[in-house]
Amino acid sequence: MNLTIFADIPKNCYFTIFDENGTYFSITDKSINSLQISFDSVEFVIDFVSYNDSAEWTGFLVVIEGHRISPPNDTIIHVVHKPGGLKEWLIIGLSSVGLIVAIVVVGLITRHQLEKRYKKFDQLCNVLKGMRVSPEEIVEMKEKSDELLILPNKIHINFDYSFGQGSSSTVYKGHLMGTAPLHLIEKSIVTQRFMDCDVAVKAATHFGPDEVERLFKEIGAMKKIGYHENVMCMLGWALPEETPCLVYDIAEMSVLSFVSDFREKPDDQVPCKKFLSILWQVTRGMQYIASKGIIHRSLSARNILLFGPTVAKISYFTNCCFCGSENFMVKDLTVKKLSAKSMALESLTEKIFSEKSDIWAFGILAYEMFTFGKAPYEALNDDEILEFLNQGNRLERPSNVNDQLYEVMMDCWNADPDSRPTFKVLEKTFFEIVEIKNELYGYVQTNIYNI
Repeated sequence: MNLTIFADIPKNCYFTIFDENGTYFSITDKSINSLQISFDSVEFVIDFVSYNDSAEWTGFLVVIEGHRISPPNDTIIHVVHKPGGLKEWLIIGLSSVGLIVAIVVVGLITRHQLEKRYKKFDQLCNVLKGMRVSPEEIVEMKEKSDELLILPNKIHINFDYSFGQGSSSTVYKGHLMGTAPLHLIEKSIVTQRFMDCDVAVKAATHFGPDEVERLFKEIGAMKKIGYHENVMCMLGWALPEETPCLVYDIAEMSVLSFVSDFREKPDDQVPCKKFLSILWQVTRGMQYIASKGIIHRSLSARNILLFGPTVAKISYFTNCCFCGSENFMVKDLTVKKLSAKSMALESLTEKIFSEKSDIWAFGILAYEMFTFGKAPYEALNDDEILEFLNQGNRLERPSNVNDQLYEVMMDCWNADPDSRPTFKVLEKTFFEIVEIKNELYGYVQTNIYNI
């Protein structure tokens, strides 16, 4: 199929052509005169979308020459625009080549369909109104979310390529067209690579009030965090269909998968220094997160992701919470869906969360890594875990952990939160243990942005 395009597209207006594989061609803020493009397709869609209410379109002309379209009415053209004071006109020209006539059906989207497409975000906010969220919080969530929103025509999701599926979401491979909202916010050298790139797209398996709450919580956390080399930062979020999707950089694997590969290998093949380097990077990322007043609450081996051979990033902020600047702790009586195996003693008994409860989880993370993915307290249920800890018991020392490292882990599991170290102290400790300055520090810092 050959298309000849004449168009004058204002700023913040988008002229996009989709074929069966996703976005084929897209322009904005540009005039084109007799541009010719060709592709093999029996179906395509033209979206003419405006996010600029003051713009006046001069229109566009598309001449279609089809060499083979079967059946004829599989080819569809439609025009979509966001309502708001626009003057527009549209001409579509058709021609045929040889004996085969290209028959095109022009479909205009009804007002009801337009409103449905562009009010999805408002529908998400309406769900929040039925929950315990104040109007002020909804407005704040919307403002944060708007900045990270990716337009539907800027993201293509390959639903046939899945990185993995969890209990509440599936992660697919996708492709981002244009610049990620994260880079538009940060405008830094290290985020400029998030342009026209492959991405990981997390879509909820089910969608309801709980998913809406987690969506806005994660968006809020990502907006507050911005960018850090040891934090899995969200590039943006999108509403390509009815279900919102979160867009991330693509990781190679989780730390849980990485360490599990060494279960059957001899001790001399276990890269203990790399294990320690990962823990050091986690302390760096968690120190940054804590400085933003964020409590992670789900720190574990499965939620640390690896990028290339050296870089570890903290992910999964669905269960995070925000603490004030007064006492840097939160009492959350409504907590749910948290793993008791990683929860601090005060979190289990009093529902109190702080940086120090994340410190406890960090000790559990170290245990998971050096036992090659063994589940902590694997023989105990939640009630038995609490009784076990209240009696002063703690997890046993893994066979490949020396006295110095086990002492650090035990410090993380101190019953008194004030007696536990901070992530700033732990970063210094692991820096010294792994001798980062001489062996790994320069390598990690040099290559961390090139993965």
